[in-house]
Amino acid sequence: MAENREAEFIARITASATHELRNVLAIVEESAGLLDDLIHASAPGAAPDRERLLRATKRITTQVARGTELLTRLSGLAHCRDRPQASGDLRYAVDQAVYFSGPIARRRRQSVAADTGEEPVCADVDPLRLQMALLGVTECCVERLPEEATLRLRPYRLGAGAGVAVSAEKEGAALATSLRGAAGWERLSEALEALGAAWDEDDPGSGTGGADEAGRIGCLRLGEVHHR
Repeated sequence: MAENREAEFIARITASATHELRNVLAIVEESAGLLDDLIHASAPGAAPDRERLLRATKRITTQVARGTELLTRLSGLAHCRDRPQASGDLRYAVDQAVYFSGPIARRRRQSVAADTGEEPVCADVDPLRLQMALLGVTECCVERLPEEATLRLRPYRLGAGAGVAVSAEKEGAALATSLRGAAGWERLSEALEALGAAWDEDDPGSGTGGADEAGRIGCLRLGEVHHR
């Protein structure tokens, strides 16, 4: 069952990434066509329109960088199984989760951001299953939050434990919701069980700033943390 869920997760991420990559290639193709038009539209011996030429080449450079980042992140995800249980920095995991959940949020006119800080938060955790759990959290949040909301993920350390705190806001106002009962809650629960983690909406002492922290939705709680 766990292997099937992991395969399903990889398939979903790959499908979304493929769509993004097609967009990249489409823009590159369009810009390359514009370059070709500019060159052939110029009089013999005359230089093409410099400003339009620069704009087109800049678009190509931007999209190549976009595509390169996408493939780099996919490669990192694919190699998760090389070390199924390893000590890793939760800041990197959160950054990856924010990147892969971005398209999901944008479809509902929302955004996802990482508040990672400067200090590493390292824990022994299955990196693939952690990504599955984090994506499950963001999907449930996206379902429950309104348009224009910003979802924030922040890795934290608390005593011997660690986790990822989740909060949300809209136009500077804090938002709160419960993920229990969301359409993706069952899938999230399975991911949490496979990871050996828990989703906590009840305990204010979560290492996220206390009971008065604005917009706190909950925390994905992990086990023992390793200090570096």
